[in-house]
Amino acid sequence: MSIARILWVGSGDSDGGALLEALSARGHKVTVVADARAGVTCLKAQPFDVLITVAPGNDPALPGLLQDLAATESPLAVLLITTDSNPPPRELREGLLAWLASPADPDLVGHLVERGTELRRLLAQKTRMETALAARFEDLQQTREKALQAGRLATLGMLMADVAHELNNPLNVILGFSDLVMEAPYDGQAVFEAAQILSDSANRAAATVRKLLAIARSRPPQLEMVDMRALAQGALDWRQHNLQLNEIRVVLEVDPDLPPVECDRHQLHQVMLHLLLNAEQAIGSQGEILIRIQGIPGNRVEVSVADSGTGVPPEDLGRIFRPFYTTRRPEEGTGLGLASCASIVEGHNGAISARNRPEGGLEVVFFIPLLAPGADAVPEGESGLDLQARLPEGLRVLVLEDDPLGGELLFRYLARVRVQAHVCKSGEEGLHALEAGNYDAVICDLRMPGIGGEGFFHRLRERDPSLARRVIFVTGDALNPKAERFLAESGCVHLIKPFSPQELLEALITCLPAT
Repeated sequence: MSIARILWVGSGDSDGGALLEALSARGHKVTVVADARAGVTCLKAQPFDVLITVAPGNDPALPGLLQDLAATESPLAVLLITTDSNPPPRELREGLLAWLASPADPDLVGHLVERGTELRRLLAQKTRMETALAARFEDLQQTREKALQAGRLATLGMLMADVAHELNNPLNVILGFSDLVMEAPYDGQAVFEAAQILSDSANRAAATVRKLLAIARSRPPQLEMVDMRALAQGALDWRQHNLQLNEIRVVLEVDPDLPPVECDRHQLHQVMLHLLLNAEQAIGSQGEILIRIQGIPGNRVEVSVADSGTGVPPEDLGRIFRPFYTTRRPEEGTGLGLASCASIVEGHNGAISARNRPEGGLEVVFFIPLLAPGADAVPEGESGLDLQARLPEGLRVLVLEDDPLGGELLFRYLARVRVQAHVCKSGEEGLHALEAGNYDAVICDLRMPGIGGEGFFHRLRERDPSLARRVIFVTGDALNPKAERFLAESGCVHLIKPFSPQELLEALITCLPAT
């Protein structure tokens, strides 16, 4: 029998005195106070297991007394002994360990005290377990995010050779045609054609950087409607050059009736890319990869990536999705890619598994829920001319860009659509410009010397909250967590460099009030 710490509130005379003696005889430690105020003081000073209060059942002060005692931080079991035959109100009885009428049986009171003590111990244990569970869950969330980030970096590491190829080819074209334009005699048509090639090559390089950022960036899932064929083809485009060099044939089979899928496009792209990389490494050279994407019962989509490699030892199949497990040499992989894939798939309420194929090789299969039936695909964007027609006449925009060429580019973009732009090279210049004139919107670089974009925004919000809601931030600092948090908290439209004139127009229309 455990020793209980009992707080007795009320009279210790007559029957109460006999109960006190019986409880003390059982070894329990009893503290007696006269009223609720003294009881609350006691509870704040030291912990108790059981509260016994003695009062008439119809005492109008009883609800307040129990409420005051229950308001203390110390959880404890409450036993009410009424000095008359009147039962306490029903709403009070629900929160009691028990209610007894005087004279109460000492053995029954002793049993209830022991039960209440055990109940308090269990409640305290439950609280400790909940606290520990919450802390453990937080640790697991942080570990999961670290594993995801490590998986992203592992994928990037394996892609670096292809990235260099994908960037160097268009950069070579840009540099070469730039020299040709500068050295050749002026020819309007030739210059136009060269400019078109330069633009296409720059867009190709920018697309490569965007794909890298999408893989590397750590952010919460952003669900959207995604065409799974386009997603798989996008992953194939990354590896096309290597696949051809290694004579690996890829067969892509997609259910033609498959609707769009609700998922995070960038995270699922990372999964597809890594499964493709995994299959490619398993084959080495001269083999085949089969990718199947189909709807399955239960409103789900199933994705299968099978290779003609050597497969995985049967005893290792259950471990390949664990972090740091790998059958390859250290320079060939970290063992984090498949673990990252599993984490992403499970984050989409899906599941992933692997099996050895009878004909040889490994097949990795995952499924995630489909988009709800009846949802439509994302509509195509408007053309540049349509967007320009939606701009109000006489629009004035303040531009803050510390890079002179970047400022000149924004000035020309805006002038082309008949928008008056005033370009400043710092936050300080921008604040002075606001004092001298009125503007309909602001385009602001996030990182500038002196007062940067964040400092400028805070000052603008104090001065003109309405204009602060019409700020478009532009930044090349896409992986800075502090910048990401600020952009999310600001609620403003933002663009990641490089961006196109059409993207700038769309952002400008988005931030302007509807007309």
